Amino acid sequence: MAAALSALRMKTELPLPSPFSFDPHRLESFPFQPEEPKQNDAAPQPSTSKETVFLGLDLSTQVSDNLNLWEARGADESASQALKASFTDQHLKGVGEWKVEFDKDLPHFGTTSGVHMRDGGVVTSPVAMWLEALDLLFTQIHSSPHGKLLLSRVVAISGAAQQHASVYWSASSTSLLKNLESSSQLSKQLDGAFSIATSPNWQDSSTTKECKDMEDSVGGAEEMAKRTGSKAHERFTGPQILKLRRNHPELYEATARISLASSFLTTILCADGEIKSMEESDACGMNLWNLEKGNQWDRDLLAVVSGDTGNGVASASLSQKLGSVEQDGSASAGNLGSWWCSRFNMNPGLSCLFDVCPFCFTDDLPNIECLVSHFTGDNPATLLSFSLLSGDVIVSLGTSDTILLSTTTYAPRPETHVFAYPANYPNAEGKRSYMAMLCYKNGSLPREAVRDQFAGGSWEAFNQMVDEVPTPKTVEETRDRELGFWFLKPEIIPHNGRGTHRFTSSGEAVSQFKNPRFNPRAILESQFLSFRSRSSKMLSSTTGVPHCIYAVGGASANATILGALSSVMGAPVQRPASSSTSCSIGGAMKAFWCWKRANGAGDVCFEDIVHEAQSASAVVGEGKDAVCAPEEGAFEAYGGMLERFSDCEKRACLS
Repeated sequence: MAAALSALRMKTELPLPSPFSFDPHRLESFPFQPEEPKQNDAAPQPSTSKETVFLGLDLSTQVSDNLNLWEARGADESASQALKASFTDQHLKGVGEWKVEFDKDLPHFGTTSGVHMRDGGVVTSPVAMWLEALDLLFTQIHSSPHGKLLLSRVVAISGAAQQHASVYWSASSTSLLKNLESSSQLSKQLDGAFSIATSPNWQDSSTTKECKDMEDSVGGAEEMAKRTGSKAHERFTGPQILKLRRNHPELYEATARISLASSFLTTILCADGEIKSMEESDACGMNLWNLEKGNQWDRDLLAVVSGDTGNGVASASLSQKLGSVEQDGSASAGNLGSWWCSRFNMNPGLSCLFDVCPFCFTDDLPNIECLVSHFTGDNPATLLSFSLLSGDVIVSLGTSDTILLSTTTYAPRPETHVFAYPANYPNAEGKRSYMAMLCYKNGSLPREAVRDQFAGGSWEAFNQMVDEVPTPKTVEETRDRELGFWFLKPEIIPHNGRGTHRFTSSGEAVSQFKNPRFNPRAILESQFLSFRSRSSKMLSSTTGVPHCIYAVGGASANATILGALSSVMGAPVQRPASSSTSCSIGGAMKAFWCWKRANGAGDVCFEDIVHEAQSASAVVGEGKDAVCAPEEGAFEAYGGMLERFSDCEKRACLS
């Protein structure tokens, strides 16, 4: 014990930049001079609990008050990429929070919003920056008495990372991971662990040709979506790997294993010499995992990405690089590595750095190992953070609009995304669930354009114009309702939506409504009718009506907008007090579920475990404001517009 405490009392070094020398995405060397990073002035809430603590990490895309939904992240949103940590107690109540912002705290990497942007749509992040961010984040937490106490009580860790981002390990990676010395930084010791120094970011759009080639190999976008849950997208990992093999075959061959950013974090935290498996929900964002069959990499897609000539050798090699996929969301990937335990006193059996601690007593905690649950993507972790009941829907109203829901219905289409549900697990009933997502490019941008054109830039005037037009109570009241479509950016849903279009109640295309003051009401109804017509097909319920809508994003602050959303979709709307840590909190919840199942909880689902824990301390419902309910008769009335809406939408896309 004395020796362990002595080791834990060592002075923690400041992390230094890793001397990764070559980045094929930038085609140049970029050595960095050591620079002392800035400290973060986090102010975590004090913890009064002496019990176990759960840690969620988020290596995601934005520091903002919006959900970290990848289609909702507009490049024009001013926010920096960051690594965040959220601690919860055993009732899943937050007890501490820290973050490291890449641009601010690690400026020597020269990133903007955590990435390097290059010609041709190439967007990457330095892997060394992520390693330094991990070291710096834990150093900051450990330097605080409160953080030090929390770290000593962590019994399980999980979290999230930006979806689609990939990490390429060299043949020497396992040896380097196995032999980490706690007296030295991660980045310094893992130089040489990667065949490529950078990770393609979700904003990368440089693989258009690869996407077409992959879709053509299986018969088109419809078949690709049927097999993998999504049509081919430039940011997805499969097209990125194909581009790497074609442009840099020597680096592809030098790659022993390929991780997603999420499984990279799992591997680093375990640090036991094994490259950890990807988690299934995040693996669905690659255009390689056959979600339709649900248990294997797609053979045809492996062949085209690997360049297989028909003998299966190249496909087998790629399959080996990718490794297995973990389909049990509650599974443990292993124990926290000794590098972390020694450097940051993270053995839960040692509650504090001091033999006699003024903050706590240590005899209430067993000398157990800290579990690491497989990390997932940021969108799946966001879904977990809400612990949705069947029929609940998340609607993010941001620069882009995004709908997120869980369902037992596998109904992929080219315009949507379907992933494995991140909390699937082997159970007696053999059920599998899915996570579905709708992503619209035209969200706040056209709403703001209508506000500026017709309401003088005032949301108050915009809301007044919406209220001037009564919400329909009967189908008859919608007979004379005009329709409008605003596709200021080329739209994903519907495909090929471009420009502004208005139609009379009889379907005649016009340049303006009879009363221009109808425009604010028209844009809300148009957007939310699209939400309704598409999300209803993905919900498990036979009615297609959500049980509850959780509204987040900038526009969720507008009660008038939420009132229209509620009436069109036929469900009450609640607004979380904050969603800025949704990914890291979702990770902490996943860690809690993993720990409970590993400690005898048995065959119990994620939602039951979470609700039981929250109910014990009355956390359920906290931080969620009930905003509005649908007006009587409105849902049925708007239902009478759906056929006409669909017809006009198709015509708008042909214009």
